[in-house]
Amino acid sequence: MIKKITFLVFMALLVSPVLTFGETSTSTDDNQEQNEIRKQEMEQKRETIKDGIEAQRENLKQEVEQKKEEVKNTIEERRQNVVGKIKEQVDKFFKNTQERFGAALNRLVKLADRIDSRITKMEAEKIDVAKAKELMTVARAKIEIAKTSISLIGISTSTASTTVSAASTTVQTIKKDFEALKKQIEKVKEDIKKAHEALVNVVENLKRGQNKFEKEHASATSTATTTNKIED
Repeated sequence: MIKKITFLVFMALLVSPVLTFGETSTSTDDNQEQNEIRKQEMEQKRETIKDGIEAQRENLKQEVEQKKEEVKNTIEERRQNVVGKIKEQVDKFFKNTQERFGAALNRLVKLADRIDSRITKMEAEKIDVAKAKELMTVARAKIEIAKTSISLIGISTSTASTTVSAASTTVQTIKKDFEALKKQIEKVKEDIKKAHEALVNVVENLKRGQNKFEKEHASATSTATTTNKIED
């Protein structure tokens, strides 16, 4: 009986480690499976976060590009408005300048015509107008020079207006064109002044000729009167 009990105890001791080993092995497999599941879940979360960051980055990039385009369009619109106003001012300035100088030139031409008429009348009265005719030729030439200068203002202003309308217009370019236009305007003023002075010279010469003629005529009349009195 004692032997039988001893044998059962011995067998129990042998089976116990096997059972323990089996339980330990099963527990290890479960842990590995859980770790693998957690690892996959973490990988999936990382991918989700990564995709979210990429999406946000792309959206931000698109928003930045859109803002840049809006700013660019706004700047271009404002520039076009400024260019339009400058062009309007250029055209207005051109019109006023042309009208003012054109009126001055017309006055010179009318004055020259009246002087020519006076020369013709004095010549018919046997007054020496040879020098006056020479001066009148010079005056007419200077009037033509002034007329040419005025036409060049139109060309300069047209160039400035075209430059202002160009897409690559800059403030420096506009200022450069207006400086050239300003110089041309100053030249017109000077040419008109010279033409006027030339006409004044003709008038003064005619006055001297008229005075000389009148003095000579008066002297001749006085001499004739004196002679008649003596003869009487």
